[in-house]
Amino acid sequence: MNETLHRNLLKVKKAFEKCEKKNITVTDFWEETLKKNGDKDCIQLVDSDQNYTYNQLDASVHKLATCLSSKGLKQGDCVSLIKENSPEYVVLWLAMARLGGSIALINSELTGNELAESLTSAASVNKNSVNFVIFGPEAEEQLRDQSVLKVLHSVGTFQLFSYSGAKSSGESGDAEIDAFGHKWNSLDAALASFAPDRVSISLRSMAKSTDAFLYMFTSGTTGTPKLAKISHSRFISSANLGLIMGIKKDDSIYCPLPLHNFVGGIFAVGICFSMGLKLVIRNTFSATNYFRDCSETNVTVGMYVGEIGRYLASSPRDIYDTAHKVRLLLGQGMRRDDWDHIQKRFAIKKIAEFYGLTEARTLLFNPNNKIGACGYIPMSMPVKIVKMEQGKPHDEKAILRDEALNFAVQCKNNEVGQLVELLDKYDPASSDVDETRVVRDLFKEGDAWFLTGDLVRRNKDKHVYFVDRISDSISWKNEMAYTRKIEDLIREAGKNVINEINVYGVPIKYTDSNDGSKREESAIMACIDVKPSTKLDQLDLEMFYYKVTRFLGACELPRFLRLRQDEIQTTSTYRHIKTELRKEGFNLERMRPKEILYHVEVDSSGEGLMPKCIPMTDDLYKKIQSGDMKC
Repeated sequence: MNETLHRNLLKVKKAFEKCEKKNITVTDFWEETLKKNGDKDCIQLVDSDQNYTYNQLDASVHKLATCLSSKGLKQGDCVSLIKENSPEYVVLWLAMARLGGSIALINSELTGNELAESLTSAASVNKNSVNFVIFGPEAEEQLRDQSVLKVLHSVGTFQLFSYSGAKSSGESGDAEIDAFGHKWNSLDAALASFAPDRVSISLRSMAKSTDAFLYMFTSGTTGTPKLAKISHSRFISSANLGLIMGIKKDDSIYCPLPLHNFVGGIFAVGICFSMGLKLVIRNTFSATNYFRDCSETNVTVGMYVGEIGRYLASSPRDIYDTAHKVRLLLGQGMRRDDWDHIQKRFAIKKIAEFYGLTEARTLLFNPNNKIGACGYIPMSMPVKIVKMEQGKPHDEKAILRDEALNFAVQCKNNEVGQLVELLDKYDPASSDVDETRVVRDLFKEGDAWFLTGDLVRRNKDKHVYFVDRISDSISWKNEMAYTRKIEDLIREAGKNVINEINVYGVPIKYTDSNDGSKREESAIMACIDVKPSTKLDQLDLEMFYYKVTRFLGACELPRFLRLRQDEIQTTSTYRHIKTELRKEGFNLERMRPKEILYHVEVDSSGEGLMPKCIPMTDDLYKKIQSGDMKC
């Protein structure tokens, strides 16, 4: 396997170097695909009549590019796109690429401040004096929010075009001008007067492979999402990774993930374009419809990300569990305890997990079904795993250095450390990296490394296992606790009771025994979505806690339990959101209706005594916060 992986990685590297050397853009890449696959099926939206061949999609691209050019869009411009998954979503990407412009992909579920911040971030990379927004009908209500429009007005003038992809025979008419001077119009109506004439290459004559093709926002699991540039060369090199992951030329791919996400947008779309495959998309993910969709569209590869593996594993059984042709699942975030179960229940021959970040270049792959591994590090890959200082749990730059040379200390096999990626000073893309995520002089003077913010470990066979986000890890009594491990162990032990669990740290005060001063650290809280079949007020909580935590170390025991019978919030890419839960802490006033909050007194004597689960009260909250009561 390793030799094959090395060969395929070398092919991808050479393709990337060729792309930048010959200045190949996504439009050039698309033209090559058309020559080989023009009449083949390209993209289909399930439960609709939207089904394009490659040639049909290309005709729509030229028509839209001509229309956008007439509206004043040109090389260097960036358009914000807020729309659910659809074939037109991808048409817009390719149309802007033909003009030498780019697209900023914004989650269509955002509202209020988050939406306004995303739009202003996208406007900051736009070179046009007018900012363009294209939106689906599902996003209009949140866009017309007066607070959002007011923020946009502080940035400049915006032109907002509704775009459903439906055919229109009407005239576009005069634009509606709102109270802030923003112009609203229908792109569907405007398109009616344009033919699919080929767009002149002169409109993108200065385009480079290192230019932005897309802008994507990071997942935002630990804070405000940030804008990340996806260049033409990066999209093309990622698109060429299908062979590494075991994709075949006669495959077709099902992607229910949002296309504004790295896995859905770059991998699913890119691999299909690279190999001339059919892509089947869905508006929104549905666990109960996943394999029904796969069966009805005859796809052979399914995509996943984040907690989707968990949702599939816990979905009701039905006739579609094995009545499909899916042989491979591809994605990132599959938990170890779901892996084997999913393969057996759904008759999946192989799960191909990979590791990658929207804002990083390096990708790790586990193409050989090594259960639980997120990748494999070959000798040639410019990444290392470095030890972190104790007592600084949330500081990505707190890298342990040796006393003699002041260089970073690398982790040995099975030691936990941060994954870092070497930045090539001769690579133009290195200048696009957020400088706050860069550390220098790590292994020699003058080098620069990108901080992934992820804690991983590597075994003797060079397989890599994800441990936790640095921002999620918890330091308790100078011992490190990893939330992912705690979640997995508690979930497995309590699988008859637990739907889902989110573990995170909440700040508490304590009195230092040495000098009597008041200090603060994070205590572990477990927010648990309990199955509807279990009544919260009838749960034998002490016995439940004892059973689900018996495999945890002393520093890993939750000091607080937050029980609910409600879904745990995730990002649009199905990753747990911890930021808001941390802010809510163990304050009763911040709890939701019908939630029950407990403080747990654990046995520290080593005698195996049962824990005490004490309902949280205002008085107890004050004692803990004042440091008068130990956790």
